[in-house]
Order: sequence, then C-alpha cells, then structure tokens
Amino acid sequence: MATEVCWGWHGVYRRRPWAASGMRVEAAVFVPAAVVQQQPQTSEGTEAPLLPPRVSKELSASSPEFVPGVPLAGGADGPTPEGHDGSESATVAVEGYGHMMPAGRCLLGNDSYTYMDPREFFTPVLLDTISTEHGTLQVQGQRLCWELAEAVDELLQVPRGSCRESPWFGVAGVRLQLTFFPTGTGLTDAADSAVALQSDEKTKLKFQLFLNQKTSGMKVMLGKKFSCDFRQPQAGGDAKVAVGIEVHENLMHSWFG
Repeated sequence: MATEVCWGWHGVYRRRPWAASGMRVEAAVFVPAAVVQQQPQTSEGTEAPLLPPRVSKELSASSPEFVPGVPLAGGADGPTPEGHDGSESATVAVEGYGHMMPAGRCLLGNDSYTYMDPREFFTPVLLDTISTEHGTLQVQGQRLCWELAEAVDELLQVPRGSCRESPWFGVAGVRLQLTFFPTGTGLTDAADSAVALQSDEKTKLKFQLFLNQKTSGMKVMLGKKFSCDFRQPQAGGDAKVAVGIEVHENLMHSWFG
C-alpha cells in the first residue's frame, strides 16, 4: 500500500495519503436509521466486556397496530397503566351526551350538574308564582309571554316612570323578571313605552324582547339590568298588552348557543 514521506519538527515519518482526513477503507457503510453497536476500545491484549444490545427506537413493521379506544396489551413495553386495561375503572366514552347545565333545570345555585338538551336549556321555566295582579306568564315554545291584566287605556294613565313587574321565571341558567313602563322612563321619548329586563345576578345574555307584535331585535345584557324603548301600544276598546322574551345565548355558559 502506498505511503508518503513527511518531514516534521520531530523527524521523518511515513503516513498513508488518507490518514489526514481520518477516513478508513474498512469503515462501515452508513445506513440511515441503522443501529450501530460500538464496543469500547481497549489496549492490546485486554478484552473488554461487550455492551448490551441496544433497542432501536425506530418504527417497526412488527409493532402492534394502534387502535384509538382499545387498551394496550402488556408485554415488552411494560404493564398496562392502571385504569386502561378495560376494567370498570377505565374511562368510558359517552356518545350523544347532550349538554351540561346546572341541576334544577334552568336555575343556578346548585353545585351539582346534569345533562340537558340546548333546546330545553333555552325554554323558559315558570316558578312558584305565575300570576299576579299585574298579569300572567305563559310559555309558548321558547318564548315567555307576559300578558298584563290591565287594558291599554288604563296603562297609559300610569305616571311616567311607574311600572308593572312580572313574576320571576328561569331560563338559560338564570332567574329573570320583565318590567313594563307604559308611559316610559325619564330618558324615554314622550310617545314611547319601555320594557326592562333584570336578573338576580350579573349575567351575559343574548335575547329578543317583544311588545305585542313589535320586536327589539337581538340585544345583549351585560350585568343585571337592560331596558329597551317601543312605540306605545294603540289605545281603544279592551286592547291588551303582551310583553315577551326569547333568550338565544348565555355567554357565561359557552357550551350553549
């Protein structure tokens, strides 16, 4: 094998041409993802213990098929973790579970939870009192209707700023009450009435208010009170007033709406 003569400060020596680059003819061919077992180097005449075989972390065609929801079998990879062996303690997936809301139908105040369909969540619930001297509550689909006891002619005689209050009712996880100002409030135009909504606690609701056949459009209440102005109902005869509300979303319960 060819060598070359080299001159250095420590004398003359011979070397192979490829020695400077560190390459060896007998070096192993590089194979991607191959496991290379390197044994420790020892001095001449000394045997070193062989290293234990290394386990490749590469993907293998012999690996078991992964199926979501199926517990892994114990074996070379170790025992199956507790609770994932298909026993009763394992988590069970529930299909079609609906939606979760506070227990007691639509009323808050109970820390326990139950499941409820969204349509039922937004359906008003009548409480113990559904009728007072000022009117009666009715549920029509997902709309709560409050028909006032007095005729329009009588209501329009009510002093400005005075009101009629509905019984309390529940919907979308909160307790609400409607209030009707026949001749408006201090900030209402002269020919307008006002409908107000109040909650017994701070909330974030998206809803519509109704006065007879008129609608407020979509509104949002942030807090405990909201009011909206309408044109006064037309007087005459025994005409009645009906105030209504439909709640479409409770922004504090993001899993609904």
